[in-house]
Amino acid sequence: MTEADTDISSLIKFNRHAETLGKVFDVVKKSANGVDYVILGLENQSKIHYAMPLRHMIGDAFSYLKEYKELEAKNKKYKNYKTKHEFLSKFQKTDRLHPIVTICIYYGEDEWDGPRSLIDMLDIPEEFESLKLEQEGVELNMCKALEELEERGREKGRIEGRVEGAIKIYKKMEASREDTIKNIMEDFSLDKEVADKYVEEYY
Repeated sequence: MTEADTDISSLIKFNRHAETLGKVFDVVKKSANGVDYVILGLENQSKIHYAMPLRHMIGDAFSYLKEYKELEAKNKKYKNYKTKHEFLSKFQKTDRLHPIVTICIYYGEDEWDGPRSLIDMLDIPEEFESLKLEQEGVELNMCKALEELEERGREKGRIEGRVEGAIKIYKKMEASREDTIKNIMEDFSLDKEVADKYVEEYY
């Protein structure tokens, strides 16, 4: 393991306002694995910090940004762009950033009662919480969440298609708007507000 730069401060611009955000790790090591490497960041903490996961996320993001800027400068200097998309990104399709692992060593006297991950800092609506969190260990499973979101989208599309078809049939039968709303409420177990919206769109 070799020493690496501990200062990953960066300049953040918001419209016309620019602000320097300082971030300095206590220890940063570079662990080589052949020609590749992993950045290991270490922070010593004697006090409980209730935003520690956010601090780590910002530090990791700055580290990735720093490496991206280095690649951007190299690509620009040697014109390493094969497509318009690479030129836009200032990043080749084959370019890769190196993994960053940040560890916090807490040695305070009080028992740590702060968040241990970013998700502990989030106020997640119940419907999203049940979608994204595993019951055992409260672990985030993004693949499963995305699959469930995709399936819900497909199911919503199927329902909307059936409702649209039913409304058009009722319209051809010269059913009134009120009767159409009532019928699709019964046929598709919809509340009146949702049924009104469908009829407003498709009738």
